[in-house]
Amino acid sequence: MALVVKNQFYRIIRYVKLKGYKMNSVEPIRDMVKIEEISNYLRSMDDGERNYILFKIGINNARRISDLLKMRVSDVKNKTHFVYKEQKTGKMIRLFIHPKLKLEIEEYIKDMNETDYLFKSRQSHNLPITRQRVWQILNECKDAANLKNLKVGAHTMRKTFGYHFYQQSKDVVTLMRLFNHTNQQVTLRYIGIIQDDLDNALKKFYL
Repeated sequence: MALVVKNQFYRIIRYVKLKGYKMNSVEPIRDMVKIEEISNYLRSMDDGERNYILFKIGINNARRISDLLKMRVSDVKNKTHFVYKEQKTGKMIRLFIHPKLKLEIEEYIKDMNETDYLFKSRQSHNLPITRQRVWQILNECKDAANLKNLKVGAHTMRKTFGYHFYQQSKDVVTLMRLFNHTNQQVTLRYIGIIQDDLDNALKKFYL
């Protein structure tokens, strides 16, 4: 049994090296309780509703942060889908907005102008917050939720969506299409499943 686990571990290691996987890459938030803690903490911050809605949209669909920050109120008001041109690929994307998320968005934007950026910065006139500010917000939340060892960044929300979508559905094909990835292994690596496989292999292996 130990030999089988050992061989499995080394196969994963070889795959990781071949694909250039970075061990220090940004991670998803795996614990649902921690997601709830972060959501609650976000609302207690300055610009809490803005930060909360950013997080809720980020963890409930497959959009990249660069596309999220470009959103204006008109992109979501009375809409059933996020429809946008993906900055990285140039593809037109259409993503369903869950009714519960739609209700929260509508409450958030009710006093905003349609031309306003959805996630306005307080530092500039009608400009969105920056990726750096998103990083700061997420790191403050991470510390508040006692996740000090979790590596977070601008991709954390998207990876969190992917991780939990996969855990609930095990449908890597649909997830791959949502992410516009070229193959399933890229998707599994992106959402941290391969790292989980490495960790689980080591938990079972001891000489």
